[in-house]
Amino acid sequence: MEKLSDSLLILGKLSSDIRFRTRAILQGKIFDSTKIHKYGQDSIILNSLMILNIIDTCSFLDEYEKFFGITSEEQFKDKILEIKRICKPILHTIKKWKDLKKVRNTFFAHNMRSKGNKMIYRDLVNQNAPRTIHEIELLSYCLLLTDYVIHKEFKNEIILAKKNIKFNITPAKEFTKADCWKEVDNLIVKLNQNLKNNNRNYVINLTKKN
Repeated sequence: MEKLSDSLLILGKLSSDIRFRTRAILQGKIFDSTKIHKYGQDSIILNSLMILNIIDTCSFLDEYEKFFGITSEEQFKDKILEIKRICKPILHTIKKWKDLKKVRNTFFAHNMRSKGNKMIYRDLVNQNAPRTIHEIELLSYCLLLTDYVIHKEFKNEIILAKKNIKFNITPAKEFTKADCWKEVDNLIVKLNQNLKNNNRNYVINLTKKN
């Protein structure tokens, strides 16, 4: 049941990540989007969490609609169709944000330019996608409820999938803070030489962060 297992693990991981990010958002202090410019670095963290939730929601929908039940083994397809019938109100709620994937594709996942090569902030005003914290909260609950039903229906298969999964991940080589700053220092030397060669009257200095 490898194909079903893959879908169950992917849907569970995406739902879990979105749930934990949403919890972090709601535990924060930034709730008024009209005043978000006042919060500096905190607003960047908030925006990043919201953006990642939208990206992962689209990935969840892609897996749910294109793989879960579509490419799953034949013996599971009828049960998955029943699950999708049960969860239909949830998908209907999500699909009310008609521009969800458009915003993901043009605003977050690509190069910040629309198809006409315009900078995206000129085109994406008033797009129909989650823009407030509590819309993100609703989106999170939609996926949580879907994942809850899937877990109830495929409890044993999920346990087996987690038990049998083998991660083919090459361990990362050790890269220390000293290694990082050695590279940074080398870059600064080269950049300052290029600035001098191009008759610039400034140099780059960075202070190492502890």
